[in-house]
Amino acid sequence: MKKYTFNKSVYMVERLNVEIFLFNAGESMMYSFKNSGLIIIQGLRKGLGKKDIIKNLVSLYHISKEMAVRDFDSFVQKLIKIKILYEA
Repeated sequence: MKKYTFNKSVYMVERLNVEIFLFNAGESMMYSFKNSGLIIIQGLRKGLGKKDIIKNLVSLYHISKEMAVRDFDSFVQKLIKIKILYEA
């Protein structure tokens, strides 16, 4: 199972469980995520594995497991590309 860690120069502010703002101080970039992005980030912050986060996505959004896997993988790769997240 892959493990992920957040970049230590990233600051997070969550707004009422609706949206999360991430500021990467090292890159001077700010990002905002809602919906599935918020669920994935919350899960990763709690230390949940991919399998549990995918279960949450399927349950909350009534999507197929295959779609949830694609969304998770795509989003995590985006977070790695913009230096928010690293593979541990």
